[in-house]
Amino acid sequence: MTTSTGEREETIPASQSWCPPPEGFLKVNVDASWIKDNPFCSIGCIVRDPQAVVMLSSCRKVLAPTPLIVETLAIREGALVSHNLGWNQITLESDCKVAIEACTKGKKVGEIKPLVQDIDNLQQQLQHCELRWTPRSSNKVSHLIALLGMQNLLPPGWLWNPPRALKEALIEDARCIPPRAN
Repeated sequence: MTTSTGEREETIPASQSWCPPPEGFLKVNVDASWIKDNPFCSIGCIVRDPQAVVMLSSCRKVLAPTPLIVETLAIREGALVSHNLGWNQITLESDCKVAIEACTKGKKVGEIKPLVQDIDNLQQQLQHCELRWTPRSSNKVSHLIALLGMQNLLPPGWLWNPPRALKEALIEDARCIPPRAN
């Protein structure tokens, strides 16, 4: 199967879910929502610690002509937020394999080259910033943030009172956290 960004989807076990970052790190998950013939797109970002505590969550609309550009903008947004807040040890995940490979393996993709250069510059300013591809099943929360934002379904204060689907996805992700030893 081919996605809207032209990448081939791999068969991923349905049970694969979000995994927390190692101690001392934060995990930044990003995604984008794009609708053909609509100049506005939406970027979703969520930052969580090893106990799945939400440190930051954001959604914003941007202008982008292609899905690949908006997915790469989402990656840059995650790196930029981390840099601006002084979070120097992050794992940044996106479910857009083409954009991640352009950033990590130097695969040349002309339309996103300037964005990839920005992301590389931000990475160099962080102590540790690992970019990783993750399947959609592990990226549900940022996907929902982008999708709901695109549909104007995120009310003011949505992080404190999230829509039901978003709340359920956050709870599901937190289930993977082992209980703390006393």
